[in-house]
Amino acid sequence: MRKFSITATLLILGSLPAAAGTIWNEIQDGGADAPRLPENAQITIGVSSSDPLTDIFGRLVNGFTGADMYLIRITDFANFSAITSPVGKNGVADPALYLFNFSGHGIYGSDNISPTNLQAMLPAGDPNGPQSNGLYFILITPSGNDPLNKFGNFIFPCGCITGAFGPSAKNTIIEHYSDTGIGGPDGNGKYDIQLTGATFAETPEPGTLGLMAFGVVVASMLFTRKNICRR
Repeated sequence: MRKFSITATLLILGSLPAAAGTIWNEIQDGGADAPRLPENAQITIGVSSSDPLTDIFGRLVNGFTGADMYLIRITDFANFSAITSPVGKNGVADPALYLFNFSGHGIYGSDNISPTNLQAMLPAGDPNGPQSNGLYFILITPSGNDPLNKFGNFIFPCGCITGAFGPSAKNTIIEHYSDTGIGGPDGNGKYDIQLTGATFAETPEPGTLGLMAFGVVVASMLFTRKNICRR
């Protein structure tokens, strides 16, 4: 049974500094390699709620099993989009990109923009895209490291698919990975996720972190209760 880690999430909320401007950097702002599951994903924190989140810079450090997940806030779901680009000589050549809601359910994903462009793009206006504003998890992996549900089934269609796609499994909550990604040139591929229609998950304004912490606790209690009732 998977449940949100209340303690870990509260520690993250209390320890992460706010990112200056509109960019989040996995190491400089997050302090460490971004985890790969919702219960301990890296939470983006900005200075002001009016600042958009335009870029997430990071590095996939685990080669074939690499996966970085971030909590963001979508503020304009109708125009939300995300696109990857490699950074530097060892940029991620072939990433995949996924969006999950705050409950961990898969929304939509992308592997290749086109047969000749192996970057990933979650386009605006896609019928599988987000249907409301709120907190979401955005995930980047090397192509082929596919998100799996608790039964070990692929949440999204696997293979080198062109364009965006919705979930293919009935159970769309992420629990594991296939750990079979293509990997970067040295297992340390750098990336930039460029975002539109999003902002930081939280800002350190009076009361906001406390409210979010309360929301995480409630979500965890509901998630745990739901799983206990299924036994």
